[in-house]
Amino acid sequence: MDKTVKPTLIEVEGNELQFIRKHAPKAFVRIVSDALTKDGHKIDRVTVHRELHTIKDSYDSRIISKSRELLKILAHAEYASE
Repeated sequence: MDKTVKPTLIEVEGNELQFIRKHAPKAFVRIVSDALTKDGHKIDRVTVHRELHTIKDSYDSRIISKSRELLKILAHAEYASE
């Protein structure tokens, strides 16, 4: 029996990923990883980096949601889809 929690997957626009990368502070990947670990989700920096820098069909909702939240707090930036 698999006891690992499967993440909820969501779709994210490529433009939003570019927006996050453009406005994110220098240590953003570490900040997101540390915040998720503090929330009880053991997600390493490599996984966060991969989610924020890879174009694919679906993304881990925990990483994207935390990235949006922290970007709004740290950079005072929020993506608005067109």
